[in-house]
Amino acid sequence: MICHLIGMLIIVNVRGFSMSPDLNPPIEPDESLAFNSPDEVAECWSGIDAGSELYAKLWSMTEFYDRSFSEEPDPEKNNTALFWDKFTYEQKVALNAAAKKRNEQWDLAVEWKEE
Repeated sequence: MICHLIGMLIIVNVRGFSMSPDLNPPIEPDESLAFNSPDEVAECWSGIDAGSELYAKLWSMTEFYDRSFSEEPDPEKNNTALFWDKFTYEQKVALNAAAKKRNEQWDLAVEWKEE
């Protein structure tokens, strides 16, 4: 019985299917990442430590910037969400956590100004 199941799994995998669940479910980027370039996230957001692997990865994304229209990065064409597929699962989790923290800080600042 076990040999039969193993044989079926091998056949399924050879044909391009997988019976095992994805250990890392897909993660969508926080919407605020669509308005900030990777270098801005690396330098200005709390939770991204200079010298960390994530910090270096964010800065490495600048090589993919489309500068055909301007020397300055344009968040519409060079935002962090556009490079989402280049980050590891762990980096995506860390980026979303940093975005959540930034959004909470932003909300507190807005509340403080309104009072």
